[in-house]
Amino acid sequence: MMSKKVIGTSNGVEVTEEMLDRWADAFERDEWPEGKTVIIGRPRLAADEVKPVTFRLSVSLLSALDRKAFANGGTRSEALREAVEEYVAS
Repeated sequence: MMSKKVIGTSNGVEVTEEMLDRWADAFERDEWPEGKTVIIGRPRLAADEVKPVTFRLSVSLLSALDRKAFANGGTRSEALREAVEEYVAS
């Protein structure tokens, strides 16, 4: 007997591949449940519009940033957003 692959979601609900297949079939037949929406892409970072910012850092500073962000359980982008928010607030 083949075991069912279970996929966890962010809210703890378990979803199987069979469930995903049924939902995909229903969606393709235009039978998506009323009031249900599909959000494609990354979650929003802010209520207002966001724009990418590009700037240069030395390789050693960038490596130090990545190490510290990772050690704190975050990402480079999260660390930079936090630093900018603190700078603007001061």
